[in-house]
Amino acid sequence: MSDVQSLRPLGAIFLGSAMLMTLTTPCLAQVTTQSPKTVAVKPLFCPTNPYRWQEDCRDLAKADLQGITRLRYLPLTDDGKLWLTIGGEARTRLEMLHDINFGIGGQPGYTTTAGRLLLNADLRSEDGVRTFVQLGTVNETGRKPGPRPQDRSAIDITQAFVDLPIDMGTTTVTTRIGRQELDLSKNRLVTARDGVTLRRAFEGIHVDFSLGDFKVALAKVRPMDLRDQAFDDRADKTEHFTALSVDVPSRLVGGGALNLFLLDRDRDDARYLRAQGRERRYSMGAHYTGEIGNWTVDTQGTWQTGRVSGKPVRAYGAALALDHELEAKTHTSIGFDLVTASGDKVGTTAIETFDPTYPNNFGLSDAPLFYQTNYIFGGGSLSRRLSGATWTLGTNLLTRQSTTDAIYANQKPISGAFGSHRITSLLSQISVRKPFKTYYEFYASVVQAQALGSLNAAGGRDAYYSRLQLTARF
Repeated sequence: MSDVQSLRPLGAIFLGSAMLMTLTTPCLAQVTTQSPKTVAVKPLFCPTNPYRWQEDCRDLAKADLQGITRLRYLPLTDDGKLWLTIGGEARTRLEMLHDINFGIGGQPGYTTTAGRLLLNADLRSEDGVRTFVQLGTVNETGRKPGPRPQDRSAIDITQAFVDLPIDMGTTTVTTRIGRQELDLSKNRLVTARDGVTLRRAFEGIHVDFSLGDFKVALAKVRPMDLRDQAFDDRADKTEHFTALSVDVPSRLVGGGALNLFLLDRDRDDARYLRAQGRERRYSMGAHYTGEIGNWTVDTQGTWQTGRVSGKPVRAYGAALALDHELEAKTHTSIGFDLVTASGDKVGTTAIETFDPTYPNNFGLSDAPLFYQTNYIFGGGSLSRRLSGATWTLGTNLLTRQSTTDAIYANQKPISGAFGSHRITSLLSQISVRKPFKTYYEFYASVVQAQALGSLNAAGGRDAYYSRLQLTARF
């Protein structure tokens, strides 16, 4: 394909982005109007959410909507028991990275331009029966050594599911069937992966119900295999994922939120330093969020067992995040993070490299430099709101958890001789996020990843990353 041809889908995305931004702008002031008696209708707004299927716009039935905002609530029956919500998103992004894997092995840097267009229709009913469909097209140019599957896709169905609720005594069992995103109580191991161009989706069954005050979620799905042709995406035949998630009543944990989980991942193409191939891995653990004094606490611990290429698995991961608001007026806050994930050690044949399952690959910083295994990561951040924009400055130190395991990137070990050094990199990041005119958001960040110890031993050098991103949603 010629360079001109490869740019055409991206140009269409940018054109669609401009059209969406143009369409939404003149309609923002028309959400509320006056009745013939000049009595103002109470302002109502249905905020957008990156998880579009989590939006519920039924309260807009009380608002006088005009223009494109009317698409947020379209009543289909006179009694208001059936309604439709239309939503859309356009995002453009420019990224620059110097260099991949810190230049180890002669890996280059790159500058990419990427965009995505999403359009969703959410048909809801008062009794809970629901159909959600989302179409999307994404494209990216410039990435080296080549585009990732999640960065290029012709128009396709990114989500399509039905919710079927059944009342069973004192509880309602809701079964979700089809192609869907997962959000298991903010579990760190199953994330939205919004750092890439197209978020991760799965195909299968998801069931939610209550046992007394306990909320239970069961999922049996396969991750999606993204393909270049239109309407050609399908479930990945090489991988199965099963999850059990239980939310414990807050009264039993002092008002906080405690989630217990058991995950089963079965795949054909695991890649670790000591083993590659078929893997069946079980992850069990707990995730807690709550308040201790004036601090918000978010912590999770995970133990993993199973087998990879016939070898036993013994791995663990743990995370602790603390946040404290210093000043409410300017939303000034500080945060501290400490995260660890195990790696293979000398003297055992077990696979001790932690599997972060379905992580956000930008979890350590915005830069796609490291994969979240065999590391200890700790540091802090300072955030402050200025002129409607939130500025965040953070510095974190990354080391190897085990000096006999590799440094990982892009779900596989970096090929290099890292020696006995533990210290890996100092990552410093500054970012700014500013929403404006209700439906738009600007985001920018710069990351410096300093090569230290083990990276220097392998011939690595400092890496730099920057991002500019503009999003419009309605």
